[in-house]
Amino acid sequence: MKKDLGDNEETALFLSNEEDQTLREIVRTAMQSPPSTPCTMECPDPQIIRKIAFHEKVSRKTLEKTVLHLPTCAKCTRQADKYIAEYQAAQAQINKYIH
Repeated sequence: MKKDLGDNEETALFLSNEEDQTLREIVRTAMQSPPSTPCTMECPDPQIIRKIAFHEKVSRKTLEKTVLHLPTCAKCTRQADKYIAEYQAAQAQINKYIH
């Protein structure tokens, strides 16, 4: 069964646990062999890449378009890596104070 992202309640601000796991799998696959050359396609707004990296909900169409774009664009892959690192650092700070 193919997993879809964004099928849950549209008013939710963040991805559900299942959506988050699916997104992680997609991004992990996309990042395994990042491109070495710039792409020729139109890049998504960096804030969209940041929202996705921070597990914030975006429209399903935007999410799919961005995730399919990442493996084709070195610049966007670097942005995604940067935002993912920022998210992980923020989560580490939160966990530090919670535990």
